[in-house]
Amino acid sequence: MVKALQDASPGVRVSAVRALANFDPITLPASTMSARSPRCLTGPAGNTPDAARDAAVMLGKVQRHPERNSCLLQGLQNPLSQVRESSAAALGKFGAEARPALDALSKALADSDKNVRRQASLAIGSINSAPQ
Repeated sequence: MVKALQDASPGVRVSAVRALANFDPITLPASTMSARSPRCLTGPAGNTPDAARDAAVMLGKVQRHPERNSCLLQGLQNPLSQVRESSAAALGKFGAEARPALDALSKALADSDKNVRRQASLAIGSINSAPQ
């Protein structure tokens, strides 16, 4: 299924992301995503609101991937509010590992979407309360 994330067909990538989002935790090889790629959140799944949101949800379940937090930080800047919301929620799951995201999450507290603001607030609380 991990190979399907890099398939040429957007439909196959969307199906793979949605299937992987049902597993917890997920371990992905480092080659499956790169924060330097514009496909970080949109590439595996396409650039639709549902697919990009599903990609952020999937990343929220990925364990110890070197690009995970970078991709989710990019998600906080996505024009789609669903992706920003899911990215904030995903970052909140990683506790102390997500401390570098606190500045971006603090900025998300001023987001125009109330759901993004709520998830950013919850994520900040989760990260700050995590043991160092």
